[in-house]
Amino acid sequence: MSITTSFIAGVFGASDGDRALVHQPFKPTSTGEQLPWADEAEALAWWESVKEMYGVVDETPPESE
Repeated sequence: MSITTSFIAGVFGASDGDRALVHQPFKPTSTGEQLPWADEAEALAWWESVKEMYGVVDETPPESE
């Protein structure tokens, strides 16, 4: 799995090759209000907190001996 992220014109995206995982044009809120992302860092922080729900897990490379 090779996940790439993008932040273009205020829209956050995450994909696995040609397969789109997330296209998020606004910051998710508990009220459903559609607030714009403050910046790319905010969108990436959100992605880090939810990516496991999309089946994305961090792979730790094997240790060298």
